[in-house]
Amino acid sequence: MPEIQTLFLVFSAGLLLAMTPGPDLMLVIARGSGQGRRVALATSLGVSGAGVIQLPMLAFGMSALIAEFPALLGTIRILGAGYMVYLGVQMYLSARPAQHIDINAKNQLGQAFREGFISNLFNPKVIMFQLSFLPQFVQPDAGLVWAQLLVFGVLTKTAGLLVSIVAAFVSGSLGNFFRRNPTFAVWQTRMSGCIVASLGGLLLFQRN
Repeated sequence: MPEIQTLFLVFSAGLLLAMTPGPDLMLVIARGSGQGRRVALATSLGVSGAGVIQLPMLAFGMSALIAEFPALLGTIRILGAGYMVYLGVQMYLSARPAQHIDINAKNQLGQAFREGFISNLFNPKVIMFQLSFLPQFVQPDAGLVWAQLLVFGVLTKTAGLLVSIVAAFVSGSLGNFFRRNPTFAVWQTRMSGCIVASLGGLLLFQRN
């Protein structure tokens, strides 16, 4: 088992990564301010839930796979960026006063979870962090390498979830104001859609 100091460093790094503005955090804030706290929390759970796929891939060989096929990371980046552009455009086009929206709450939460899941799954910032940063803390004499990587991954996902929950509650509180001011809410949702789509565009044309 890695030392406590190592676990603390990994957790702290996960907090810093989660607090850095990016597609996942912007998506949570946009959903909270536009659709309320519950939808934002569902998005947060989706963002963290992507670890179900990411962490086993990290622990059991994704780093070796990408080292062997560097173009794979570029493909992941393009897919993630394209999804963010699509999502931002959808947010912009679907913006309308809250009283005119008639969406089943269960479906809305499920959709929010899926959006957060896909956003994080193809987030190149998260993938590069897992591949390049976490392996540096592995101590061969501290136990199985794959087990250490799983522990580090769970710590970073937990840190990210905490940041997302705070963002969901804060943006959800702002959402109450937006719902009392429907016209303002429409433009806020459109602006959030533009920001999310712009982040996707930046990722799409990013060279490094």
